[in-house]
Amino acid sequence: MLRQDSRLTDGTDTDIDADTNTKSTQAPTEAPAARPPINAFAVSTHEDAENDDASLAAVHALPLEGPTSLASKRKRELKHFRAHKEAGAIDIHFIHIPKCGGTSMTAILRQLACELDQSRNVDCCTNVGFCDFHAMRRCASIRGCINHIPQRPWIFKPPPTLALLRDPSSRLLSAWFYRCHSPNADCYQVRPEFKLIKTGQLPQVTFEEYLGMPEYNNIQTRMLGADSFPYRNVTITRKIFNAAVDAVDNAYFVGLQEAYEISVKLMMRELGLHSNSTNGDPPILKERDNTASKGIKVNKAAILGNKALMQRIREANTWDWHLYRVATERFCETAKKYPDLLEQLKSTKVRC
Repeated sequence: MLRQDSRLTDGTDTDIDADTNTKSTQAPTEAPAARPPINAFAVSTHEDAENDDASLAAVHALPLEGPTSLASKRKRELKHFRAHKEAGAIDIHFIHIPKCGGTSMTAILRQLACELDQSRNVDCCTNVGFCDFHAMRRCASIRGCINHIPQRPWIFKPPPTLALLRDPSSRLLSAWFYRCHSPNADCYQVRPEFKLIKTGQLPQVTFEEYLGMPEYNNIQTRMLGADSFPYRNVTITRKIFNAAVDAVDNAYFVGLQEAYEISVKLMMRELGLHSNSTNGDPPILKERDNTASKGIKVNKAAILGNKALMQRIREANTWDWHLYRVATERFCETAKKYPDLLEQLKSTKVRC
């Protein structure tokens, strides 16, 4: 069954204000599509998010545009992927959203590309492991292999687009406690003053302050809808959210970090691949060391146990929460094609 349309419109363009995380409404720049109206959407409470099936159903009334065309598009992408063309052909477009399992996925994609055609993909066979530009672990056949730049236009071109999304609260917590993804260990020059934290000239940012920084919230919607590097102060609008939904719809495969191993298996089946080195089973690789220090575990547990703080996380990432629901629906549609994998999903946090 075709998933209902998740794009939103009510005749206004509602932003989440970068400083106050409150709603600001402005006149639309273009005529909205003819869809059922929805009231204030930008900020919801934890309780609203838990019980929004009925409210979202109201705006999901129309089917996706051109279901046959989406199916045809995916067939064309699969045909392109399978075609062993001349050297330099781009076979895969991967959107690496931070802290969603993408690093491990690039290791799998490099291995598969190497097995598929060692001659053409020699760079994918050099230095086994995840994509890393400085470590000379590259792969020209995987567009997006070495960075977090989404290159959104490629979603609508022949190479199949793959992406992994994650529960927004879990993703944000993981980023906070990992190097490079917070102001206290900034690797991406998010703000000029963050470098002063590294040198001790400014105090470290608290988690509460981190939550108030728009660059670190709603990054999944920002990347897929605004074609932006994740940690940039790009205000999310309904137009950007709708574009993110279109990206999820048009991607060849969307997986979920919460069901990472099953996502890998689904991806392999959807691409018609098997691994030579594992007797046909996908090589489930986890490149990051998930062993956290005792201090991190204690601090993370304190945040998870703080209901008010968890609600703030959810409210600050409302757009990503709604997009994650769309991605979960898409993921479940794929899983239902494979009863054995659908059964395995019962052991994960994902509910189809």
